[in-house]
Amino acid sequence: MISIKSAKPINLKCTEPGFAEFPDLLFGTTNDSVYFDATSYLQKKARPLTEADFLKQYEHQIRAIQNTYEMKDSDVCKLNTDGHLLIESSFAHLLISFVEPDFLAFVGERIQELLTNGFCVSDTYLAEMMVERFTPEIVKKVFEDNGSET
Repeated sequence: MISIKSAKPINLKCTEPGFAEFPDLLFGTTNDSVYFDATSYLQKKARPLTEADFLKQYEHQIRAIQNTYEMKDSDVCKLNTDGHLLIESSFAHLLISFVEPDFLAFVGERIQELLTNGFCVSDTYLAEMMVERFTPEIVKKVFEDNGSET
């Protein structure tokens, strides 16, 4: 299993949301990489899940990504000065899948779209583009024509 302990805590506070859909998943940047705060995210989800559970249950997937990017164990996880486990950003989608089981199904659907259509976009992007490009009257008409309420 990937070790949670790092040689020396790093002085990094993750404060930037990385994904609009997951505002509680906060990221921070070092000189060499981008990390997310796994401890904070798991605490905010108020589920009986721990960082150690994630590292153990997803070890195979973590190792596969680690090998693909030729990443050392010491670069996967870092402890910060608050004692929070920071994980390299390449593993963010794995943690979200661990915490939010429906997310894994969502990702599978998006991959299917990508492989079938050659592209895919997020639901958030579609909604933002609709609001940006259409007047409220057009949006209302689209919903009315499809039997939905605004």
